[in-house]
Amino acid sequence: MRLFFVGFLIGALSIVGFGQVRAETVRELNRQMTKSFAKSDYRAVIRVALQLYGRTGRIQLLANIGRCFDLLGEDESALRYYQSYLKKEKQARYRRPVLSRIIEIRARLSLRKQEVTLVSDPTGAKVWINGATRPGWVTPFSRWLPVGRTTIRFEKAGYRSARRVITLKPGPPLTLDQRLEPLAPPLGGLVIEGRVERCTVWLNGTKRGVAPLRLEKLPAGRYRLRLQRPGGPVWRRDVTIEAGRTRTIVVDYTRLAGSLSPLPTPTPKRRDPYRIGAWVGLGVGLALLATGTGLQIAAKRADNDAIRYLESEQKLVGKGVVSLEVEAEYNRRYQRGVVRQRWAIGMFVAGGVVAATGIVLFFIKPKRSGDRVGFRVTPIVSPRGYGLSTGWVFD
Repeated sequence: MRLFFVGFLIGALSIVGFGQVRAETVRELNRQMTKSFAKSDYRAVIRVALQLYGRTGRIQLLANIGRCFDLLGEDESALRYYQSYLKKEKQARYRRPVLSRIIEIRARLSLRKQEVTLVSDPTGAKVWINGATRPGWVTPFSRWLPVGRTTIRFEKAGYRSARRVITLKPGPPLTLDQRLEPLAPPLGGLVIEGRVERCTVWLNGTKRGVAPLRLEKLPAGRYRLRLQRPGGPVWRRDVTIEAGRTRTIVVDYTRLAGSLSPLPTPTPKRRDPYRIGAWVGLGVGLALLATGTGLQIAAKRADNDAIRYLESEQKLVGKGVVSLEVEAEYNRRYQRGVVRQRWAIGMFVAGGVVAATGIVLFFIKPKRSGDRVGFRVTPIVSPRGYGLSTGWVFD
């Protein structure tokens, strides 16, 4: 079995650069990994193999990492990397020895621990085990837990937290399924009174009755209130309902109906289309530049957040070793910053072009009184990328 994984390590030496990865760096990492394995410095092998996996994506490295944890006697970590390898390896001749190691480790673990699969309805609940949690402890997931009394808590936004106390013992795997109860929305009330007889009441476009009216058990929030008698004017107002309180609105609808009179129709004033286009272009350009600035700041924060997260996990584990889950979380946070950076660049380019065009239009005079200026923004989506196409239309 040991020779099998040495073979994997030797095979890793054939890795060359992928994309923009420098081949010389990859070869040097392979040499370090092989030397460390020969010296039985398995911690160093794990550290280098994680770097190589991040650069090349070779799935054999997952088996190498699992083997090193296996030799260190860290059964749960070995099992996790072995299983990750099997999910990606399709060739039976490579899967067979790994499967035998998994069977042996599971049998060894089952003598002192029990495998527990935690499931919730709905999924995506964060799990706390004996008061502690880690990144990735989100349902559904499995973990080997020591025998004895264990407290498990499920938490999800919008749902009541659930707590389960179980007693674990050596034996077959256990599945713990927890249903989460949704939190009742905070409720309030609304009273419409005053001189509002025969007025129909609408709330957010839904007819609720005839005033005077009292409405109870309304979810807290902002509503659009409308009152109208048959054939009469419309009274509107935005109202906010607070949890645990009843809002009273006093309306004198008769005063509104008696004050209506025809208004003179203003004569529309012809505006300079180039001047309008200039202001629109300048406004849109500044808005795009502001958006790009915000995305740039967000990208920088995401990059710093990824670095701080990786450094904190390395300090927590020690010796610079991080798990596959931590590396995946770091890559996810880093890619978030890359996407925001790309969008920021696009916004800067588009904003600069549009704002410059708007400034130019301030100095252009229409040749005819009927000249029209239009602004057009077209989204672009292609296999090579995405962006915005902006332009001006002159008629």
